[in-house]
Amino acid sequence: MIAGLRILVEQLPEEVVPFGGSQFAFPISEVLFGSPPDLAWVREEVERLDASDAEPHEAAWVALAAAEAAESARPDRGEWFVTDGQFRGIVFMGIKWRAGWALVLGEHQEAYARAFDDAGFMTFVTRPGLKVGRFLGERETASIYFAQLLARYALLYSDVEPGQSHELTHFIEDHGPAVLVVSGRMKPVEALLCLSLMRLGVGVIIAEADFPWQVGNRVEVDSPEAAVAATGGFQNLRIRSQDDPLSALPEYADPAFLREEFEPARRLGGGPSSFLLLRAGKAAEAVRTEALADGGTAATEDIGILVTIDDPTLDAPAAEELERAAVGYLNLLRGVRVEQADPLTLALKEGGGPTLEQIGEVVRRGLRLEYPRLGPIRVEVIADGARLEGLAAEAKAERERRRDETERMAEGDEAEVYSCESCAPFSREHVCFVHPLRTPMCGRPWREMLVGARYMGVSAGRPWRRRGRPENCCTVVPLGREIDPVKGEYEGLNEFVRRATDGRMERVFLHSVRDYPHSSCGCFYALAWWSEEMGGIGLMQRGFSGTAPDGSTWNTLANRAGGKQQPGITGLAIGYMRSPKFLQGDGGWGAVKWMTQRLKDELREAVPEVEGIATEEDAGE
Repeated sequence: MIAGLRILVEQLPEEVVPFGGSQFAFPISEVLFGSPPDLAWVREEVERLDASDAEPHEAAWVALAAAEAAESARPDRGEWFVTDGQFRGIVFMGIKWRAGWALVLGEHQEAYARAFDDAGFMTFVTRPGLKVGRFLGERETASIYFAQLLARYALLYSDVEPGQSHELTHFIEDHGPAVLVVSGRMKPVEALLCLSLMRLGVGVIIAEADFPWQVGNRVEVDSPEAAVAATGGFQNLRIRSQDDPLSALPEYADPAFLREEFEPARRLGGGPSSFLLLRAGKAAEAVRTEALADGGTAATEDIGILVTIDDPTLDAPAAEELERAAVGYLNLLRGVRVEQADPLTLALKEGGGPTLEQIGEVVRRGLRLEYPRLGPIRVEVIADGARLEGLAAEAKAERERRRDETERMAEGDEAEVYSCESCAPFSREHVCFVHPLRTPMCGRPWREMLVGARYMGVSAGRPWRRRGRPENCCTVVPLGREIDPVKGEYEGLNEFVRRATDGRMERVFLHSVRDYPHSSCGCFYALAWWSEEMGGIGLMQRGFSGTAPDGSTWNTLANRAGGKQQPGITGLAIGYMRSPKFLQGDGGWGAVKWMTQRLKDELREAVPEVEGIATEEDAGE
């Protein structure tokens, strides 16, 4: 008899109860068998295995089905089962911003859970009372909730369909963001489910030599530190091979100071002559300041920071974005908080403030570290009131000129776009293509991708990445020959997307939701979908609690779109909805048949066409 299997069968309920809050009521059984757990089959299969010489791994699928069935009938299952919305949050926070998911099993979990949490993993534990990790419950079947996460990740973020167990194992082995860590003896059912997870494709790190299974992708270690180091050999996990460049700032500046809380003792700047302006011009790398009567402490009412960059590629949108970044670096100083960018206003902590030299150096070093491909950077920190008045007027005129130039660029035809792969750690088939006429669906400024593509070396502050993908998540993509300029299909764009997704996407339409739409990440502000029932396009913003006329909800749409190219649906930002090229390949606003009232209110002034479009309020919801 296979150890633990009979115990599982004894826990089977009279009938299974669907888990609530998910499109998949029984995630692991549905992906393995295409249906909920069949209790009669489970019992028959156990009897067959019990009467045979079957190896323990042959019981993996029936063990998972039995554990899911048993947990489905537990009165406290709602404490451990996550809804689809919670699941998408675990995917986003646990893969984009971490190395992956680590499930710690066995008697001695805390030290290993802490080590993996410190190393950038979202850690799950099955022993109560630990100070670290997400607790899944202390029953021997608790790890089924971890298996359900992997099942849903495959169903939503890949092309694995219900019932495709073989495809599931290959996907988890290659891309599933999971690792098992066994630290001490396991109970029989816990051990059997550990083996079942291994058969799904999850690798295991073993901290004791008496581990019962001699199969699968396994590494033996003797300490938490060695366990973390061993994850370097697991190709499915995400990596960050370099530290954030801003970690090399001077000792008086640190990203940790962004979270510093204090009551301002005084303020620097805030007057009409205070500013930070970034512009193109001849420059040598330097920081220059003006001498002050108090010996160098910044204590005057007005302050001006003039940043000049000697780089021929520095156009208006790039200057605007780099200026925004430069203002942000001031928050990295101890005891400093930027309260306003224009006019520049700095709140200072009790006990003094930075010197003008430190203010200038944190701006220069921040730009140099985060954007190493920029030309020479000169930063001037000015406290002379007489000079500041004239410079402030020049700064205002320069910003107006930049704004006009950026608007002219936004009205022109695309020649190139900027790719962004910052969501690729969890969205295997997604690449975002950004242009003034197609802003990113997450809502970030399109200029951010422009300066990333031109000037970054490593994507500072950006998420972990998949192995084999570039450290800079942004790239300039020439569109190349037009194939269908109305739908937004280009030869160069298709070539890039094939390379970036290893052939999983072959074509992409920038301005059409049908056939080959822009892929979706998971952090989209809104979704557009083609609905045959409505005879056109529907629009819904994140978190909408109602139902569209065709029965679509936010949950079903987000599940359908997440992490991939899916014909008939694409993620959107408000900025793209204001674009003159908004889904022009489908008829633009003339094809929109329904939208949420909130989106209609947000767009009413910029897009007059929304007035005649039905919403949930028209339907009486």
